[in-house]
Amino acid sequence: MAQHPYESIWSGLVDEYTHVKKSKGVAYVYVDYASLVKTQNFRLLGRILPKIDPDTLTKDAYLSYLINYYNIKVVESVYLKDSVDMAFFADIKTSLADLDVRTLFCLSADDIYFPNLIAYSSIDLSDQLDKQVNDTLAKLFRYDKGVGIIYVHDWFDQQPFTAEFKQSLILQGFPKYHTKKLTIHSSHFGSVSNAIEK
Repeated sequence: MAQHPYESIWSGLVDEYTHVKKSKGVAYVYVDYASLVKTQNFRLLGRILPKIDPDTLTKDAYLSYLINYYNIKVVESVYLKDSVDMAFFADIKTSLADLDVRTLFCLSADDIYFPNLIAYSSIDLSDQLDKQVNDTLAKLFRYDKGVGIIYVHDWFDQQPFTAEFKQSLILQGFPKYHTKKLTIHSSHFGSVSNAIEK
């Protein structure tokens, strides 16, 4: 099945206006919000996305649409330094959590510790979701071997994940994790903008 044309437009914009920096093997995506929002293609997306009929989309196309639409509005919000209708974000987040909880790892923000901004495709969405979960976990967990403590970014605790799902993700990052040997603390790593400064 072919991609919706908006996916190609959004993918091209993300490729052109983001920059990946690696630190200790972890990839952080930085965004040129100002330049991205001023493009004709970004404005075009703002006209196209509200007109797409979700009922015409496959499940993967619908998930991609929700994630991409959410992130496009985040980009717009960051540039305008103005909050977009919070109900818009809350409704999409609820819909995504109900359909596939992995998609919550795709909702970006103006912070390097939040999920990286990437464009999602209805063609290979499942692989993208698995990779994004792994990439995000690498940013969310810090292990202090000296005292046997795993520090988990607050973002992780703020998501509507079940206790079992959280446990499985911790085990994914720390296969030897055992509650009697390691303790877990929620932590705020600080707020660091992922905006590219000119």
